Amino acid sequence: MHKSLALLGHVGALGLLLFVTSAHAAVIDEEAKASLLLYHINQHLLTRCHERFYMQLRKGTRWYLMELQDVSSAVTAEDLTYDDRLEGVAWRGRGRVYTKAYRVYTPRAGWGAWQQPMVSPNFTVIKQWGQWVIAPQETRQNVLHNIRPVDCKQIKR
Repeated sequence: MHKSLALLGHVGALGLLLFVTSAHAAVIDEEAKASLLLYHINQHLLTRCHERFYMQLRKGTRWYLMELQDVSSAVTAEDLTYDDRLEGVAWRGRGRVYTKAYRVYTPRAGWGAWQQPMVSPNFTVIKQWGQWVIAPQETRQNVLHNIRPVDCKQIKR
């Protein structure tokens, strides 16, 4: 009987540990998503005006003002190595900022129709020594040079 109770106690402790571990993983994933979105705002890849998100994108020689609908971020965690942990890495993964739709403003026509979203660049997301480090993946850095901040005064509502 005592062995059964002891085994039950160990199983219960293991279950609690797994629950706490998965809850911690969910919390740190949410931190990673929030940090990725904040990075986009701080780096002027996205601008928030009038409770909406905007960006200015260059195609060829022209700049286009775009309004983004339902902006969110998503991340995918990667397994950490022993060396990662020794170097203070608590989380590592990739992430993207998504939008459900976008529309373009032109001075002649005003706001165009909502369109299907474009594929956004991938970012490396790392939490190291308690700080989030976010960087575009090398192959996508040239895309980021074609984005500039939006002046909220130029938004026609």
